[in-house]
Amino acid sequence: LIFDVDAVLQQRIREAVSLRRTLACDVGSSTAAYRLLNSEGDGTSGLVVDVFADAAVAQVSALWIEQSRSAVEKALLSEVPGVRRVLWRRVSAMLRLETGDAFEESDDGVDVDAADDEVEVVEDGLLRFAVDLRGGQKTGFYCDQRENRRWLRALPLENARVLDLCCYTGGFSLSA
Repeated sequence: LIFDVDAVLQQRIREAVSLRRTLACDVGSSTAAYRLLNSEGDGTSGLVVDVFADAAVAQVSALWIEQSRSAVEKALLSEVPGVRRVLWRRVSAMLRLETGDAFEESDDGVDVDAADDEVEVVEDGLLRFAVDLRGGQKTGFYCDQRENRRWLRALPLENARVLDLCCYTGGFSLSA
């Protein structure tokens, strides 16, 4: 039995694109920000990918993904509409656990020109966020919280005081 990791990754990414289209995640939009791959939830343990306009940001926390970077990049560039570049963010502590501290950090943790470090995303046509692809938290923005921010915007909070204790980009504060 031969297991073709490249083919599996290509298929999982293709399935994720199809699912996100079904969920109306603005796949291919120039201002879209959405979670494309959610690790185990999409059958890609150790790989989270958020898409910001033309950039896919891959957060890697498993050695098998690190070793399959070229296949991941090829699949993202060929299967995800609008994506022209892939940036890599490593969870080095997890990779060191898998390699017994033999994992070596390299300079290619994020593959992006300095001029392209920041992108603007628009959420639901209402809110604009500047996302720092190089220095941002995890993949740069909490795409997986979009539905929660929508829910908050729908609440009758006129003249209410809101405290956002876990603020990173102000997504919940701005939504209130």
